Amino acid sequence: MVWLREEPPIIHVCCRTEEDAIKLMNSARAIGFKRGGIIALGKNTVYEMASTEFVEAPVAKNCKTIVDDKYLKILIAEANKRLLRGKKKINKLSLSLYMFS
Repeated sequence: MVWLREEPPIIHVCCRTEEDAIKLMNSARAIGFKRGGIIALGKNTVYEMASTEFVEAPVAKNCKTIVDDKYLKILIAEANKRLLRGKKKINKLSLSLYMFS
């Protein structure tokens, strides 16, 4: 089975303090990262964030395409759109990190 798959960005950030992790969490949510949480506390407080852009669909089985070209183009266009949306969120996050320095 061959699948077309686009997955959302998942980012881990090591924060100096729990307060910094909470600030990052608030910024990430405002930017549009829907999932996130502090996954480690202490000396290395780690915040993990993930977006929700996701496309997954089977496109071939037993070496034969199971979708027509029109549908495949739609899938590819949607996957590329979601990939760009994830990249824009990463860029916004990069800009917001300057506030923490």
